[in-house]
Amino acid sequence: IAVSSTASWSSGGSLNTARSQGAGIGTKTAALCAGGGTPPTTGNSETYDGSAWTEGNNINTARKNAEGTGTTTAGMIAGGVDTAVVTATELYDGTSWTVSSASLTRAGGTNGMGVSGASQTSALVFGGEPGTTYRQYSETWNGTAWTEGNNLNSARSEAAGTGIVTAALCIGGYPLITNVESYDGTSWTETSTDINQARAAMGGSGTSTSSVIFGGKFGSPEAVTALTE
Repeated sequence: IAVSSTASWSSGGSLNTARSQGAGIGTKTAALCAGGGTPPTTGNSETYDGSAWTEGNNINTARKNAEGTGTTTAGMIAGGVDTAVVTATELYDGTSWTVSSASLTRAGGTNGMGVSGASQTSALVFGGEPGTTYRQYSETWNGTAWTEGNNLNSARSEAAGTGIVTAALCIGGYPLITNVESYDGTSWTETSTDINQARAAMGGSGTSTSSVIFGGKFGSPEAVTALTE
């Protein structure tokens, strides 16, 4: 028996402030977008209820390429870049953003990181770049502090991340690779399954065993794609 199904994307409410490279948090009916490039950069933060976006309190440090995880009542963002790389971590309580006393330890790799995580108290970031040097670093967050972990096998930036701290995937990224690595809470392992289109800067969602990636950049000259895998 062969079963065929087709899914599709549909339009939702538009952001109040147009931007790229914002940090995303939450679910499709309770989402948050923080920061981004307008250009130059913005501290604007908006929440989404499944239909419309509402302006909220701004993040404390305007930035783009920050990574986010958690929910719209208990979220966090870390890293990114403004006129220089940003190492600050900020926490969201559903109303306001508060700067954590703990910052990322790898200042040079905070631009273009990938992220996996389940909550405000459990996250993993990996890769990144200062300038054009791709990084292999990874760090884990326990709600209080960042701890440096084992490196990726392949240095990269702007990879997609899915899963949680103990079962995560790092997918694709610059320098335009198809490589996928899995993380078990301690170490990164090359998987036997690559993505079909080498690309970077795509969105990602899901678990280490059931993921979706979408969009991104590829090619020379660079082009954008609407491809979903």
